[in-house]
Order: sequence, then C-alpha cells, then structure tokens
Amino acid sequence: MSSGEQRIERAGLGVDARLAEFVERQVLAPLGRDPAAFWQGFAALVAEFAPRNRALLARRDALQAQIDAWHGERAG
Repeated sequence: MSSGEQRIERAGLGVDARLAEFVERQVLAPLGRDPAAFWQGFAALVAEFAPRNRALLARRDALQAQIDAWHGERAG
C-alpha cells in the first residue's frame, strides 16, 4: 500500500477510502440502496469465497512451479 492510500473499515473489511466513497456516493446513493446493507452483503461474499480463492491461487502456484521445472529440465 502506497503512502497515499487510506483504508477505512466497512463491515469488518479494510476498504480503500476512495473506493468506499465512490461506491457509496456514485453507485448506491443514486440507486437508493443502503450502504451498510451493501457492505454487510459484500463482507459475507468475501468470507464465503476467500478460502476457495486462496486454495485456487495455491493450486495455480503449484502448477506454475511444475511448468517451470519442466522447462528448466529441458533448457538448452
């Protein structure tokens, strides 16, 4: 995170302040949606899918290591 970034808390999530402002003022307000309800729902989605995403990223890293090893064994 660069020194110019500021994070704020929304429903237990650390959110970039500029993103939160955009979502709340430019997206949710014109739609008449409740920001607290949005962030609660978003936090629930993050909690549900974050473990699966971490597992998929770990699998990707393992596959990439196998690919790199295969190419390394056949270099030159």
